[in-house]
Amino acid sequence: MQKIENFPKNQYFQDLHKKRRICLHHTCGSTAEGAIEWWKQKPEKVGTAYIIDKDGTVHQVFNDNFWAYQLGLKTPNRTEIEQSTIGIEIVNEGALYERNGKFYTDWNKQYSQPVTKQNWRGYRCWANYTEQQYAACAALINTIAQKHEIKLTLNENLDFNPKILDTHTIINHANVRQDKTDLSPAFDFQKLKQYLSLI
Repeated sequence: MQKIENFPKNQYFQDLHKKRRICLHHTCGSTAEGAIEWWKQKPEKVGTAYIIDKDGTVHQVFNDNFWAYQLGLKTPNRTEIEQSTIGIEIVNEGALYERNGKFYTDWNKQYSQPVTKQNWRGYRCWANYTEQQYAACAALINTIAQKHEIKLTLNENLDFNPKILDTHTIINHANVRQDKTDLSPAFDFQKLKQYLSLI
């Protein structure tokens, strides 16, 4: 299922550029609507073209021919990279805190869904992604790749490596920002590969 959002036109750039890659993010929140409302309050134009909700619903925030500053890079060529990258946010709480055997989000809300435990970038517990999200993400990636003639090469790790921009066409935010935790260690790259038929 796909839902078209009424996102303000002053929150993204409506000029056309060749798309070369797709970047996967997660929201650090529990709903697509929450992420969209947060973006509306930011003057920096930081949204992504798509958000995938936990039930697999794809929210098109703006046309993927256009762009916004989703990556937040500081490099001299940052605008060119942003213009050529399509962003997909996956609704996910991200890093969790464990207290007395229970898990809590950054905003102190109790989290009771499946959790992955792995030490990474200063955190140890992570909210899992849903099966519906993997399926919807793969379908969306394939649609984008066909539309923009992008040959799919999936980077399968979370390592910081800015050179990944030149070697792979499906990357994640943590690959290009050392201060970001999306995607997280809870993300199953093998499962995405299966849905993408890249195995």
